[in-house]
Amino acid sequence: MTEKGTIDAPAPREPSAADRQAAEKAKAATTVVGEGWTSVLVTRVPDDAATGQLGGVLAGLPTVSGGWGSGKLFTGNAFSAVLTDDGRVAVGAVPPQLLYDALAK
Repeated sequence: MTEKGTIDAPAPREPSAADRQAAEKAKAATTVVGEGWTSVLVTRVPDDAATGQLGGVLAGLPTVSGGWGSGKLFTGNAFSAVLTDDGRVAVGAVPPQLLYDALAK
């Protein structure tokens, strides 16, 4: 016989001042372009993200460019994303052209 029990979730921790400051900075750097199914979220990634764990993944993605700059394109069945060389990221459940248009704004 196996006895089933519950597992207590860890108590949430209070965010530090640095955590709150980072969250506010990320919020200020984030915009949404479009509405509904054509919405594209545009934000910035931390400076070290592209050189860290993402570096190897990004190397295998196609390079794209336009009036907005250049970057790496990731497309899937449900969404597309572009990580630009200047550290912006645009993502949405949209075709790549809408990402490029959002980055150009």
